[in-house]
Amino acid sequence: MGPAAHVNVPDRAIEDWGTAYYGTHFDRLRVIKRKYDPHEVFSFEQSIPPADLFGDKHITK
Repeated sequence: MGPAAHVNVPDRAIEDWGTAYYGTHFDRLRVIKRKYDPHEVFSFEQSIPPADLFGDKHITK
């Protein structure tokens, strides 16, 4: 992979890619993903991963 990414396609090779693309909203987006898609029906390589209910110490709601 080169040093660039396509528009609207997160490059997961970037360290801390979630924060790089979504900033301070990333943790909240993960919580929303867990709430509305608990079985990960809408899951693909570029999708936001759901919040881990037990492992994400900094995510509370």
